[in-house]
Amino acid sequence: MSRTRIIGLLGAVTLGLSGAVAAGSPALAVTCYGDYCSGQDPESSGCSADATTTASARIWGTESYIELRWSPTCKTN
Repeated sequence: MSRTRIIGLLGAVTLGLSGAVAAGSPALAVTCYGDYCSGQDPESSGCSADATTTASARIWGTESYIELRWSPTCKTN
């Protein structure tokens, strides 16, 4: 193999591996921050990935609960 062909092959492998690494962390891709998340869907905005429940209560007369959740990445609840 020629030196140019080896360098090209190594470059292609490096680009392929870097694409695999970048695609492996979708949880960090959020679409809003703070007040800009108001009215947004936590699932589609990426804010639910690291959200924790800070408070919950049962809705009177039902078997349902309501939760207040906080996302440290999006800095919102």
